Amino acid sequence: MIKAAVFDMDGVIFDSEKIYRMLEHKTAAKYNLPDERVEHFCELIAGGTKESNRHHFTDIFPEATVDYYEFRDGVMTGVDEYATTNGYELKLGVREIFTFFKKRGIRMALATSTAKDRAVYHLKNHGIYDYFDEFVFGNEVKNGKPEPDIYLTACEKLGVKPEEAIGIEDSINGIKSSSAAGLYTVMVIDLILPTKEIEGKANKICNSLLQLKKELSVYEDLKGYGEPCEDVKKLYFTRHGQTYWNVSNQICGATDIGLTEKGHAQAIELGNRLKQMLDDGECKIDKILYSPLMRAKDTALHIAEATGIEAVAEERLREQNFGRFEGTARNGEEFKIAKKNFIDDFSGGETMLSLNQRIYNLLDEIKEDEENTYLLVAHNGIARAVNSYFHNMTNEDYAAFGIDNCNVL
Repeated sequence: MIKAAVFDMDGVIFDSEKIYRMLEHKTAAKYNLPDERVEHFCELIAGGTKESNRHHFTDIFPEATVDYYEFRDGVMTGVDEYATTNGYELKLGVREIFTFFKKRGIRMALATSTAKDRAVYHLKNHGIYDYFDEFVFGNEVKNGKPEPDIYLTACEKLGVKPEEAIGIEDSINGIKSSSAAGLYTVMVIDLILPTKEIEGKANKICNSLLQLKKELSVYEDLKGYGEPCEDVKKLYFTRHGQTYWNVSNQICGATDIGLTEKGHAQAIELGNRLKQMLDDGECKIDKILYSPLMRAKDTALHIAEATGIEAVAEERLREQNFGRFEGTARNGEEFKIAKKNFIDDFSGGETMLSLNQRIYNLLDEIKEDEENTYLLVAHNGIARAVNSYFHNMTNEDYAAFGIDNCNVL
């Protein structure tokens, strides 16, 4: 059971890493240090303490005539001047996930390498200081990130075991620290992309705190995080039965193509199977929503007839319009590449972004309905969007995802 959440600050709560990076470049230029090495240096030191970062400075800039501490003072002076004038922006989803945890009684701690005075100032300036139950700052532990000390101390202060806490980080040093301490470790991507090593240490990788909150929200009070709760299993999805264009291997988006004889048989079989499961108490379905395209409509009506559950058309479940690719070969190389571009409308069709927006809006509404369990009857393109609502997916994963005719998710 997850009882606590421990947050890093820079790059997770505040969009401040870009400010540090900008000042690292400026200060390196001031001391005539090679600019092409600065990015690598920034990735190595993010989340670390000034003591540990000094070693990286010496390794990467052996020709430096300036001491690291003097270099760092120049960076921090510039950061403070920028922050005083412009302030820090909160990262996407900060207030939402803080509120999410507080409503569920999840205790929260800050574990940051930033100095106490600087961290407290920015937290209070944004009115989020009081969300935290405990704080651990870099100068309070013997060994900074990537060692586990700061996360172990945070858990000790919170009164929880490390395995009862989530550690939320954006840096390589931070991920290593949280993982070594034994927390369920989440990487929220900021400026640093996950390496193969980090993918092996992070239990979950998200693009924002808002995405993390969305994924956490489908689990009841974070109990047994990673396993769906019974009462949240209120959504099923199936793809329509086989169509004529499935047989001929043609791309079928907005084009209204009907079921084959086999497709009708698949839908009838699925309806009978669901009826048996309902009778045996193995599942619960209160409402069926279907795409208005005939292949999905006919599939849904077969299921409705077998189960006795009313089926209602839902426009937002209509398949994506694939524009110039409609009716072309499904395995065409050009289409495989185009599917990975989320802002491509395929010359008059619909973008992936537009598709996901309407599907996410629908799923948000379903999530708010605490009384009913839904079966959605739609298409492969819709299946990708639904899956991405609940699971972190790369563009490649999204483009490759699909389910067979009349399979159920």
